[in-house]
Amino acid sequence: MFFGWFGGSSNDASDEEPKEPPPWSPFPLPEDIDPDVYLLLGDPKQESLGRLHRYVLPVGCGLTGIAACFIGNLLMKRPIYSSVHKTALYFGGGAVIGEWGYHKKAEWAAEKDLQLLHYISLHPEEFKAPGRVRYRDYLRPWHPFR
Repeated sequence: MFFGWFGGSSNDASDEEPKEPPPWSPFPLPEDIDPDVYLLLGDPKQESLGRLHRYVLPVGCGLTGIAACFIGNLLMKRPIYSSVHKTALYFGGGAVIGEWGYHKKAEWAAEKDLQLLHYISLHPEEFKAPGRVRYRDYLRPWHPFR
C-alpha cells in the first residue's frame, strides 16, 4: 500500500489505480500512460479545496478596501470610523475585484490544465508508466572486513 505512492508496487490488488482518462478529458489519452500525470492537471471539480478557499480572495480584497479607507481617514486627520458610506463602498468594490480575480485565476488554471492535457495526448511517449523499482537495483554488494 505505502510503496505504491513512490512508484513501487504492493501486493494488494485494491491499491492499483485505474488507468482510464478522467471523465472530463476532452482528448483521448493512451491506456499505458502514467497515472501520476493526472496529478499535474489540477482539480477541475475543486474537490480538494475547502469551503473557505472560495471566499478568501473576495473577503481579503474587501478588507483591503476597508483598510485603505481607514488609512485615508488617518492621513486626512479624521476619526478612523468617519465616512462609513465610503468604507462600505470600498469594501464592496474590493469584494467585486476579489471575485473577478478568483474567477480569472480559475480561468487561467483551466486553460493551463487544458494545454497540459493536450500536450500529453499529443506526446504519450514522454509520459509512459515507469517500471517497477526494486531495492536490489540500487544496493551494492556488501562484504565485511575481517
